[in-house]
Amino acid sequence: MVANVACFVVVALDKWKARQGAWRVPEITLIMLMWAGGALGGWIAMLVASHKIRKVSFLTKAVAVSVLNAGWFALWLGW
Repeated sequence: MVANVACFVVVALDKWKARQGAWRVPEITLIMLMWAGGALGGWIAMLVASHKIRKVSFLTKAVAVSVLNAGWFALWLGW
């Protein structure tokens, strides 16, 4: 839950910084936050803010991290 909120906030902050022309959050930071359990929050922020949804290289990494997180969660549940 905390990771999702943190990822949401960082992705939204990155979008705000992009609009301001300010220093941006590195993509690896966003991916690592998603990797740490914030994938759902990251996806929600990406869709709500329309951020990074057209960048294929980032989307590929985000999908891979999300699939791995879903797999680990399924294993944790004992599926």
